[in-house]
Amino acid sequence: MKEVIHKNLKSIVAESTSHAIGEKRILLNGSECESMLTQAAIGSLLEGEFVDNHVHPTMEEFYFFLKGEAKITINNVDHFCEKDTFIKIPKDSIHSLQAITAIDFIYWGIAI
Repeated sequence: MKEVIHKNLKSIVAESTSHAIGEKRILLNGSECESMLTQAAIGSLLEGEFVDNHVHPTMEEFYFFLKGEAKITINNVDHFCEKDTFIKIPKDSIHSLQAITAIDFIYWGIAI
């Protein structure tokens, strides 16, 4: 599958996240590429929304914050994130995400 994929964010319909908190616009999913990418998306949470502790035993996650302030807790350590912050969450890490203010972020997962 060697095809160019070209999308405009305005044309991507928002949907609920797999954690049922906030919304996402999927830029690319694993079936659209040859790599071990599981998904690349733009996520949004409103102030105060919280994604509870969870683990991905077969995937690393990466976040890049576009707007707002958030707290990501990884293995009981708090990491405060704001616009222009990048953070990697290793596989098998217990993690959660809390929107301190409304946040927008790009995130992607890579299967291991």
